[in-house]
Amino acid sequence: KHITQRNKTRILSIFETQLNDSDSYIYLAAVPGLSALADIFTTEIISILTAKFLSTSSLSETRLKTGEALLQIAQRCGNTITTYSHLFIDTFLKGSKNQDDFIRASSLSSLADVCELTRFGLFPVIQEVLTCLLSAVRNDAAVEVRRAASVAILMMVRGMGAEVWELMG
Repeated sequence: KHITQRNKTRILSIFETQLNDSDSYIYLAAVPGLSALADIFTTEIISILTAKFLSTSSLSETRLKTGEALLQIAQRCGNTITTYSHLFIDTFLKGSKNQDDFIRASSLSSLADVCELTRFGLFPVIQEVLTCLLSAVRNDAAVEVRRAASVAILMMVRGMGAEVWELMG
């Protein structure tokens, strides 16, 4: 860990640069690399990547790849997901309001995965999440976004079971 700590900024920079590469072999290697770095510096890497995902100065393609890295980090959190779930949920809720259809769809898809992983840790924000998803299903002009929101609702039900309907009532 000590060697990684000294080189963290350099390693992060390399992975972030690789995300912008047009060669799929290179950018696909960056995603698990960022995820592995988050295993060591979890809060810091999540904070950096959530800011990058929400940054409108980044290209949409880079933002989508960053979202993929965030999702992989969430999946690797295991039982500690509830410690970081607010960071993921806030980020993907904000992303669901983006002007870019693909960013919105990706955000809702990632939100679905995080909701399923978080399960009952989702209770504090369930109304906000459900409002977002139902609004997207009913009102979004992009079919990809409506599909992602529908899948997100399904995954919430899978993750939480029938209790999700009781909370909606």
